[in-house]
Amino acid sequence: MIKLEDLLAFYNWTSTHVDMDKCQQLKEEGFLQMKKHPEYPLYLLNYTSKTQYTQQWCKELIHARGLVVAEDGEIIARPLPKFFNLSEIDGLDGIPEQEYELYEKMDGSLAIMFHYREKRIFCTRGSFCSDQALKAEEIFKKKYLIRNVMKECTYCFEIIYPENKIVVDYGEIEDLFLLSITHVRSGKPVNIDQTGFKTAKKITTTGICHTKWIVDDLENEEGYVMRFISDNIRVKIKFDNYVKKHKGRDITAKQIKDSLKKMKPIDLDFIPDECYEEVRTIIAEFEDQFKRKEKDFIEEYKEIQSQNISSRDVIELIKQSQHSKILFAIHANKPYDMLIWKLL
Repeated sequence: MIKLEDLLAFYNWTSTHVDMDKCQQLKEEGFLQMKKHPEYPLYLLNYTSKTQYTQQWCKELIHARGLVVAEDGEIIARPLPKFFNLSEIDGLDGIPEQEYELYEKMDGSLAIMFHYREKRIFCTRGSFCSDQALKAEEIFKKKYLIRNVMKECTYCFEIIYPENKIVVDYGEIEDLFLLSITHVRSGKPVNIDQTGFKTAKKITTTGICHTKWIVDDLENEEGYVMRFISDNIRVKIKFDNYVKKHKGRDITAKQIKDSLKKMKPIDLDFIPDECYEEVRTIIAEFEDQFKRKEKDFIEEYKEIQSQNISSRDVIELIKQSQHSKILFAIHANKPYDMLIWKLL
């Protein structure tokens, strides 16, 4: 959960530069990825799955969703900041009724377009040269090259094409759908109507409270994006059937257990963030099993030690134990975690 007041403060951060020392620290802590452009002195900033899982948000990470900066921290491309599920924002339900817009949430990839040294550049959240970035540029040149674009702004598109299908089936559609335009230096949104680009379908909301949309669960759609106009806050509502289908393609309890056994990090990169709570529950259950086992072995070792016998006799009694390897590790003050994980 993130508090509404914190989110508003993060969203209202409109500095022209980021603190590169702070970004480097976040990178070293595993919360931020920084990738250098292959040709220009630019860096692409993207928060990691660790950030989402631990919910360790700050203004730099909220905006590091494909943020492009120069070596001195000057912001060159300012895409949409991170937006949360409606249920993840603490305090949103308590805000007064206000005007909002509702859009179909498209199930593609985010493509970001900006200009640097008079050159048009496409990237995605995590790469300057991903397949999706290259495809976005190809579609732009084919369909939208004659459109007038504002070079002082950052354009965010959803790119849809058959080879990039995630869950929703869009058939043979191959196009860019404009999501937002943001003035880079001021951070102010620019109206996307009448730009000549296709946009996500806008849904009529007249007379309908924003909370009423939570119960919808349409087939072959991902969900909704809701934008509260006065605060310019975007939230997402994902349909249950979509989350189940997406989740079915990803990590399982057995994979989590295997990672814990091998004492390796759990790969969260391909898990929908809506499933993180379930992952936390699985991890907590396995860790509880581990702690109970560990307590049993420590008590068994203490019982041997309490007999006031010689070191040689202690060793002989440990040898008789069914779990002598673990008791010997405890006796020698050596790591034993992996030995316990193998038993679970």
